[in-house]
Amino acid sequence: MRRNMPRAPLEGGVPSDRAVFVSNRYRDSRMTRNIAKAACCLAVVAVACIVNASTPATKAIAFPDGYRQWVHVKSGLIDDPAHPAYASFGGVHHIYANQAAMQGYRDATFPDGSVLVYDLLELRKQADGTTDQGPRRHVDVMVKDAKRFAATGGWGYEEFFPRDPRAATLTPKAQAGCAACHTAHAPRDHVFSDFRD
Repeated sequence: MRRNMPRAPLEGGVPSDRAVFVSNRYRDSRMTRNIAKAACCLAVVAVACIVNASTPATKAIAFPDGYRQWVHVKSGLIDDPAHPAYASFGGVHHIYANQAAMQGYRDATFPDGSVLVYDLLELRKQADGTTDQGPRRHVDVMVKDAKRFAATGGWGYEEFFPRDPRAATLTPKAQAGCAACHTAHAPRDHVFSDFRD
């Protein structure tokens, strides 16, 4: 170490090796504190990453793969531009329900695990005067889980677009808007559609 170096006096009479030693000790203790701070920060980030990776998002709704094989509940048409919902929902829509949701249509109370899908497609006017369905506009999904979605009547809401069909797009504010609209049908467990035998 530098302690064995010859002592040459500095200004003020402090030997140079002592000044170097004090300086190195100060630098070393400062470096140790900085390393300790960095290690603590990294530990906090690592723990946060582990917690986030192991804790699923409580509100997440996945795209309902295979929904076209479920029960087709009904179809509807909004083709008048004067309709207040035309901008968002103009076109032909098909509603599909999984088996749990079919119980809800029978009992008017949908059990947890019920999933409803609103599949909206563009309209295409044909040269022969007929109207056909065109490309998909979006897929809206309702999932019943009384605990996860207690604040929104027991239903969670999500919307998926063709440009990225697995990416959920609704903000919490938009989900709350969906819930507010469906509240008008609270006596029917927040569901607009009926199943016709």
